[in-house]
Amino acid sequence: MIVTKLTGGLGNQFFQYAAGLSVAIANNTTLKLDISSYQISSHRYRLDNFNITAEVLPVKTHSELSLHIRRSLVGRIVRRLGRELESKLNIGRMQLYKDPGRFDPNVLSLPDGTCLEGYWQSEKYFAHIADIVRREFTPKPQPSPANKDMAEQIVDCESVSLHIRRGDYVSNPEYNRVHGTCDISYYKTAVTMLAKEVKNPCFFVFSDDIDWARRNLQLDFPTTFVDINGPDSDFEDLRLMTYCKHHIIANSTFSWWGAWLCDYPSKIVFAPNKWFRAADKDASDIVPEGWRRI
Repeated sequence: MIVTKLTGGLGNQFFQYAAGLSVAIANNTTLKLDISSYQISSHRYRLDNFNITAEVLPVKTHSELSLHIRRSLVGRIVRRLGRELESKLNIGRMQLYKDPGRFDPNVLSLPDGTCLEGYWQSEKYFAHIADIVRREFTPKPQPSPANKDMAEQIVDCESVSLHIRRGDYVSNPEYNRVHGTCDISYYKTAVTMLAKEVKNPCFFVFSDDIDWARRNLQLDFPTTFVDINGPDSDFEDLRLMTYCKHHIIANSTFSWWGAWLCDYPSKIVFAPNKWFRAADKDASDIVPEGWRRI
């Protein structure tokens, strides 16, 4: 069994899941999800909206697994995990492996019985199982009538997904210090560059602050501000993003996945060159080869 500890929003959960799935497949074993962080987080577990195959660990198991890992790291042996629980879930010998902050090739050869903790923000962990990841990350709910109509508009034109991430990147001082936001000049530069290669582009703007986007983003091309989904239906926005042919993403794992899950063969993806505002964060492995950083 491989366990991956989930934290953060939907985009982060996708990265954590995909890395864990890759390790589980390499070991011909199962993947289990530790979602205990959401008991005290402002974020919520969101993968239940997708066709994933991994199972969520029972709540009781989270604390027992964490206790065992903490003790094993200092060389102590857990004498009693609960025999029935241990034999049923096979968690008696889990070893913790933490994300070093950039791509770590050792992850691809980790043994069965590993618990992954971190963000794992690189497609290098799972590019070799891309078809499986895309299949598991298809939404389970059928699109609403409004989303069906929007999807038809998107597929019938040279659609470009443009994502503006604000939310806690603005309201939370620590997130703002680490991430910052992409300014309007980034988007205008990307739009200008893309319009030189794509004839008659139509822009579909996604944002967690759509009113701000309306006030601040004026483009000389047909523009639709997608405002039909709330935070509880973020999977609908993500699905619409994947239908777009081209992408201008924010420094956000949410739009990263909207672009990555898009299977349009000639897609153009623009990403910000400066992914993190904080100088001590390494973003060298986040943006895939072939995407354009500006």
